[in-house]
Amino acid sequence: MTYRSTFIYLLVVILFLGFYLFETRREKKQEHAEEATKTLFPFQPEELTRIAFLKDDLEIVVEKSDGEWEITAPLHAPIDPFALSRVKNTLGALQYLRIISKDPEDLSEFGLDPPSFVLSYRAGDEEDSLAFGHKSPVEDGFYARKGTGKTVYLIWRPDKDDLEKTLLDLRNKGLFTIGSDQVERLVIERSGRPWTLHRIEGKWLLLGHENVPINQEKIDDILSITLMAEALSFVQEEADDLAPYGLDSPEARVEVSGDDRTEEILYGAHSEESAVYAMIGGKPQVLMVPNRLLVDLPETMEDLKTYEKRKPEP
Repeated sequence: MTYRSTFIYLLVVILFLGFYLFETRREKKQEHAEEATKTLFPFQPEELTRIAFLKDDLEIVVEKSDGEWEITAPLHAPIDPFALSRVKNTLGALQYLRIISKDPEDLSEFGLDPPSFVLSYRAGDEEDSLAFGHKSPVEDGFYARKGTGKTVYLIWRPDKDDLEKTLLDLRNKGLFTIGSDQVERLVIERSGRPWTLHRIEGKWLLLGHENVPINQEKIDDILSITLMAEALSFVQEEADDLAPYGLDSPEARVEVSGDDRTEEILYGAHSEESAVYAMIGGKPQVLMVPNRLLVDLPETMEDLKTYEKRKPEP
């Protein structure tokens, strides 16, 4: 009797567990199906070939050509790969939170006639767009309209933030392309006095003063900070007069060489407390870069030296 009761109990447990697993899987499939129906655009990020951002009458266009992406309007410029990847991935997986209205009488009530920001794309043979309007007064999202349809969706605010990019956001702001481990020669020039350092067997030596003890850590820090820095803004694409920026007679210059290439940056006048005007050698743009890049440069040869602490006398 005890054995039979135990068997029946186990059978009930197994049946209940099987039913629970079946229902759980069915609910998960239903959830996945519902999530799929909320996806706005039917493409994969790698299929994208063109994205346009329109806001305040300024259209920014980025396009893929021969496997490479670049900004093509309102100017031609290299693109920030990380910013582009964020836009592509967000757009490819974009879902709406819910449908606000399928047939609104007046789109202007949602800030969609006209919209405040429009993103359009091309992926393969598909082209579509998404227009954004007002922020919802009660939820963390923005009203949006897909293509020429009238349906008003609610899009999560962080998703909109990922898609709404400025020209500065999208531009590649890196100053150098050479890596610090590739640099074999470093020239630091201030007030017309250049110091040339060579890295030999991992150690920096000052040309013409090879016996001078060089502060290795300081030179490595200067090199690392310089090569990793980014432009804060692009002041002029092609400046005819460099005098207003102090770049007609630069205050300092840093040149790096290695792997059969040389790159340099010129520093001009201070544009504000935390920034200084600069130009990259061979490029026409006037930039603003962090003030630290100039301030941290050595001003005299003494600044390059390593000083050993004097041992206390017994």
